Amino acid sequence: MHSGSGQDYGVFDCVAELWGENYAKLCHRLDRDTSGVLVLGKNNAALRAFQNAEIEKIYLCLTNGWKDNCKEVKIYLKKIEDKVIISKEGGVLAKTIFKIEEKFNYKNLVLLSAKLQTGRTHQIRVSVQSQGFSIIGDNRYGDFDLNREFKKLNYNSMFLHSKQISFLFNDKLIKVFAPLPNEAKNLLTFLREQ
Repeated sequence: MHSGSGQDYGVFDCVAELWGENYAKLCHRLDRDTSGVLVLGKNNAALRAFQNAEIEKIYLCLTNGWKDNCKEVKIYLKKIEDKVIISKEGGVLAKTIFKIEEKFNYKNLVLLSAKLQTGRTHQIRVSVQSQGFSIIGDNRYGDFDLNREFKKLNYNSMFLHSKQISFLFNDKLIKVFAPLPNEAKNLLTFLREQ
């Protein structure tokens, strides 16, 4: 989002360079290594309208397995410093609807869609971890040995992608889609060929 933490520039630096310092404000966040749709508001009224709207967010993630009968994950999350843990004590409810989109023979990988019912920090990543799995390339909650294997296959990102955001704005349904990055598309092509 912003420069810093090892990043020379962020989305806001690009927006400021192209359209001026106060052109737009962030309506929501994406985790640092998450790709996909990002919504900015051009004025305070648009920002408030987005924040008050009923928003549907759908993500794609590639995991090292999934249970066929696991369609919804409800957990309580609590942030401690830069990590999120599961804790009913002092935690807030996080609810995610999961759907298996595709299964692969290679290492039993599964492409999941995740529809957020709440919007908590690291919600999808910790929800996947709570079921005994991890997102490929997740350097915080993931399977580090498996991540190293995928780096050898030239996949160096976290496979968590904000595919779609839908919301009402001025009584009009807005749907924004983002295609997968080429690196993720190439990985899926490789997996389908195995």
